Amino acid sequence: MTEEEQLLTFEPIICGVMKKGMVLYSDQHHDDYLQELRMLVLNKLREVPDLAATGNNKLFTWLLWRLYEMKRSRQVYTFRETQPILDHMEPYSQGDIYEADYRLMLAHLQRTKLSAEGVQRLLQDMLTYPRDKHAARIERLAISRTHYYRFLKQLHIDIDKFLVG
Repeated sequence: MTEEEQLLTFEPIICGVMKKGMVLYSDQHHDDYLQELRMLVLNKLREVPDLAATGNNKLFTWLLWRLYEMKRSRQVYTFRETQPILDHMEPYSQGDIYEADYRLMLAHLQRTKLSAEGVQRLLQDMLTYPRDKHAARIERLAISRTHYYRFLKQLHIDIDKFLVG
């Protein structure tokens, strides 16, 4: 049996991996993923000549993880620059006015217990480093991006309540 004929016997597994990995035929990278998976199976066949084409859960899982890695490598992550969250709290030339606004905001947040400790840490970091990018804040606060954006959203809500109230 030639390599091409052997590869055809693995086509149901490859199509199953594509289906499980949610790669539709209309996906712009469908053919690329299909070709990559075929190459992976071919390389695996060269390593293990008696590889089973049906009921091979380990191969299926291995191919699925390779597909996830391929999809992940195509994603492009961009970091947005920090927008000034508090225009009225921009650093003034007089440090005492800025410090007063900062203390007033923290006191309000602690008094009303609207925000968690993470939100207070974020506010303190934003006031300490007003021009930093999101990535630098996330690293400095040692939190995930998800938590960072959750805290940022809560901070926006708390500030709106502070300004209205």
